[in-house]
Amino acid sequence: MSFLATSTQSIAHELWIDTPNFTPNVSQSIDIELRNGQNFNGINLSYFTNRVDQLYYDTGTRYDATSRMGDMPAMVIPPQSDGLIRVVYVSTPSMLTYAKWEKFVDFTTHKDAVWARDAHIVKGYPTEGFKEEYIRYSKALIGVGEAQGTDKNVGLEIEIVAHANPYRDDLSAGLPVTLYYQGTARPDAQIEVFERDPDGIARSFMLRTDANGNALIPVKSGQTYLLDSVVLRPLDFQDSTGSAPLWQSLWAALTFKVP
Repeated sequence: MSFLATSTQSIAHELWIDTPNFTPNVSQSIDIELRNGQNFNGINLSYFTNRVDQLYYDTGTRYDATSRMGDMPAMVIPPQSDGLIRVVYVSTPSMLTYAKWEKFVDFTTHKDAVWARDAHIVKGYPTEGFKEEYIRYSKALIGVGEAQGTDKNVGLEIEIVAHANPYRDDLSAGLPVTLYYQGTARPDAQIEVFERDPDGIARSFMLRTDANGNALIPVKSGQTYLLDSVVLRPLDFQDSTGSAPLWQSLWAALTFKVP
């Protein structure tokens, strides 16, 4: 694992699972928010079926959301017994258009995909008005009561898995995680870490996974964390109108709080 310089502002928009209370007691229902924005500050999205491929919580058994169109928060988990809850959201594919080449340059620089710019030129792709498809794979860890339990790989195409329980374990040395892509640990890959204090002020910094896809996340008590990693890959199919996306990005997010 290597540590990169801090950054004060995210160029891209993240989407993450948030909640007003990451450590509810056993008598409390849990509001699950889908938030989209920058620097760990974003708008609360309503539930819309055309945006959601999967939304569920897992306590050892999977419970799919029963939300209705327009619900905000996007899901409410009924009161649970002691334990660690995994909340999972997978979006349907969405599309964006790069009106200017500079936006693609900014994005690929920020998300550690500079190679894509050379590949784009070599393929003879246009440098304005081209499209990218993106899919979100977000997960959150919530500790109810005594919060016993561990995270696990739930089989997302890109996924960050925690190897310690942030609500119970000693994290003085950091939180160990593994980044997976298509079921295999992803080596030498960038993870962006957002750290938000109780006043809502956030900072971010970059880490890299080691040769085995592992990273150790430095954490502080009382802070909320968003871990973010992106895979960018080319899409070779193009239709005759030129309206098909040329690139696809897959976004992994993991949120949790350190009490």
